[in-house]
Amino acid sequence: MEINQFIDHTLLNPLATEKEIEQFCVETIQNNFKGICLHSRWISLAKVLLAQSGHEIAAVADFPFGASLNISRLKQIEYCLLEGATEIDLVAPLNYINENNWEALFKDILSARQLIGTRGKLKVIIEVSLFSAEQIIQASRICGQASVYMVKTSTGIINKRPTQIKDIELIKEGLIDFPDVQIKASAGIKTYEQAAEFINAGVTRLGTSSALNIINESKFSERIRS
Repeated sequence: MEINQFIDHTLLNPLATEKEIEQFCVETIQNNFKGICLHSRWISLAKVLLAQSGHEIAAVADFPFGASLNISRLKQIEYCLLEGATEIDLVAPLNYINENNWEALFKDILSARQLIGTRGKLKVIIEVSLFSAEQIIQASRICGQASVYMVKTSTGIINKRPTQIKDIELIKEGLIDFPDVQIKASAGIKTYEQAAEFINAGVTRLGTSSALNIINESKFSERIRS
């Protein structure tokens, strides 16, 4: 298992400096992470630093509350794409999930999916810790119906608890009719053991600010086995 290829190296601290972003990009290249996940203001810098490297540039949109009007959400997405993002980590309209307003949720996510088209990949964050099992399943199903690329568990900002394996199982239940939709786990993933557990549960991407620790633990584990 090349765990680095499951990882989005993540830096969403609003106090992050340009120097820290540059270092994160260097670490992404050095460790061959799948990509980097950051705020939209840093996309253009990451695009230069990761040019021709093949790493994904994921930008968060309507982050972390998913509370903006649809027109604002779409404008954020368009900006991210024009700046050079290859993936959009969009927070779902959390009030629609809370109200069980599935029609409105579908329309919002579908509008984002249609806007992006073939220009990038849409990952939708449903903030699993805020909702019931039934709501997680249905929100995941709606994402599948809207043909998103990936369902993501959490923002890592407003979640009430770390993401758990049971959350992945619920998302998988919601996506049972949509086998092409992948799952990204984020929030509280700090160790190699946790990362491996999520991958074994069917996750294809991990969002974590502890990527270097996970990689170092992975290398240590490999040395022990050999």
